[in-house]
Amino acid sequence: MRRRLLIGVLVAAAIPTAVAGCGGSTHTSSGTSSSTSSATSSSASSSTTPAAALASRPLSPEVATEYVDAQVRALCLVQSKAYPTEKALEAAYVQAEHSGNLSAHDFAQAVAATTHDVALRKRISDRVAAVCGKH
Repeated sequence: MRRRLLIGVLVAAAIPTAVAGCGGSTHTSSGTSSSTSSATSSSASSSTTPAAALASRPLSPEVATEYVDAQVRALCLVQSKAYPTEKALEAAYVQAEHSGNLSAHDFAQAVAATTHDVALRKRISDRVAAVCGKH
């Protein structure tokens, strides 16, 4: 139960931090909590934020597929192994998540799309269940 909660927290935390990192910045595990709160509050305060602009653009099928693949890799990895600390789990997740071929901009656009695209989130969930099995 705790493992699923941690995975859920990682996924939820990845959305605003990845959006905040758009524009060529790299996403690292350090500063995650501060980036999360600032990205969340700034996107809630204005509809012209970078997150809102990214979310309003259609996601290309290629970017969506690469993003789904990256999420599946990351989620399967953290489900398949016990990590000694939450920080180690987060680091493994972030590294696997960013191991694909997406640019920082495409990754941020895909993350922003997950906030409103139920079909994309379901696609990720279905693939994780099919590839990783249910843990």
